[in-house]
Amino acid sequence: MSDLGTRLGCAVGSGLRALPTSWIGPGNDTVTNIDERSSRTRYERLEETIGAEGADTLMSMLPPVGWADVATTRDLDSLRLATTHDIDRLGAELRSEMALLRSELHDGLRDTTRTLFLGMVTCMLTMTGLFLTALTLTR
Repeated sequence: MSDLGTRLGCAVGSGLRALPTSWIGPGNDTVTNIDERSSRTRYERLEETIGAEGADTLMSMLPPVGWADVATTRDLDSLRLATTHDIDRLGAELRSEMALLRSELHDGLRDTTRTLFLGMVTCMLTMTGLFLTALTLTR
């Protein structure tokens, strides 16, 4: 491993686009968390080793957060499956509730139609009775 590779430690990827996951700090301590202080220290060490332009290039390739905060393809697939499952479950619940609403609406409409029909028949029989009574009295 080159001197730069030793200083950067493990890397993700290969070649010039490899991004470090950890680096060897002073006293051969491995530093993996990324905060403002460690990021600045990393930049200064890179600047000493490969110069300001190379340090700028490498630092621009790093994510702005720690590697634990970067979503992987596996994370996205897991999220997609969970979201699909949630949408399917909500769709099934929605269809079930719509069927219940349809049933309640049908029952209510049937009861209302029956009430209106019986009311109209009663009204027609009353009017017929009044008409026959008026006809009988006028003779």
